[in-house]
Amino acid sequence: MRSDKEVAREVLRRAETIRRRRGVKMRRIYAACAAAACLAFIAGLSFALPAVDGGALPTGWQYGAAMFADGPAGLRYV
Repeated sequence: MRSDKEVAREVLRRAETIRRRRGVKMRRIYAACAAAACLAFIAGLSFALPAVDGGALPTGWQYGAAMFADGPAGLRYV
């Protein structure tokens, strides 16, 4: 039979374990949400930049290899 002090100590230990696990779980959730937000930001930025650029670079199938025509100078924007 356990004494009252032993039971109280065990309850406090178990409560601390539960609190610690909950904290780890919340930190994982926050990290996953932050990673998802960063990926969403990068994806959104990749769609927005061509519109911001305003077509500074020619596009289309006929310009596909144009960046290689000038040699290394043609790759300056990559």
